[in-house]
Amino acid sequence: MADIEEQVGELIQRGYAYLMSGNIDQGFADFNEAVQIDPGNPIAYVMRATGYTMKGENDKAIADCNKAIQLEPDYALAYSTRAGLYQAKGDWEKAIADYNKAVELDPDNAVVLYQRGLAFSQKGDIQRGNADISKAMQLEPGLADAYAHSGKLMEGVAQAAGGDSNDPGVKFTVFTTHATDYISKENWDALIAESAEALKLNVNDACNALAYAYMAAGYVQKEDWDKAITNSTKAIGLDPKGQGGYMGYLYRGIAYSQQEDLRVIDDWEAALKIIDNPELKEQLAQLKQAVGM
Repeated sequence: MADIEEQVGELIQRGYAYLMSGNIDQGFADFNEAVQIDPGNPIAYVMRATGYTMKGENDKAIADCNKAIQLEPDYALAYSTRAGLYQAKGDWEKAIADYNKAVELDPDNAVVLYQRGLAFSQKGDIQRGNADISKAMQLEPGLADAYAHSGKLMEGVAQAAGGDSNDPGVKFTVFTTHATDYISKENWDALIAESAEALKLNVNDACNALAYAYMAAGYVQKEDWDKAITNSTKAIGLDPKGQGGYMGYLYRGIAYSQQEDLRVIDDWEAALKIIDNPELKEQLAQLKQAVGM
């Protein structure tokens, strides 16, 4: 048994070294061999999931994370790895649920807190996103600078996996990483400028809606209510039931509320039909009570 554990450990370490040097196929081969030798080892499944991710096979990566969690239900890394995969698919609810479990199991992990903060921000919950990111930076002050380079890292992963870093879809994924970084640093001008550039990629309606929504977020923070409403409305029109639509309703509602326009109620109700946000629900209840509804 000790020999098997030692052999698997060596394969995992060597596979990880291969991945970090950009040799994805050899790294994946080592992880795959580790799973075959010891199919009851959750670490081997999580590392193979990392290999699948770098090969662009996210569904297989999620399946490996599922297996790791089945083998070890309290394995924090399996939850945070799966959370990142859901985050990449734009499934913020599942991503946040997995990050919550990872934080429960490893509460002082700054990287997981930062990632959950990004997921909250991508979902449109900037307040909770900033809270997580602030706590993560208190735990590990250099973390924000590392994430500032994450867009370049993602381009490198795409190239290593045989993808095209100039592909509009890859570029848009890089943009969303930059956007959440701008939000965490409260760099609203940069958020607005890069959102405008993201629109030029014209990936699809859902992506365009998200770019308009991020632009609206910037204008909300700059208290330019008219531009916030204009961009939010465009986001809603392009993706009324998706992430961009949710953020559009959220930010247009904020702008309406600042103008004492009761259309905020309709917008926040529409947002809650897309994503059940407890904090927004509480804000809406308080607003309705204040206006006698």
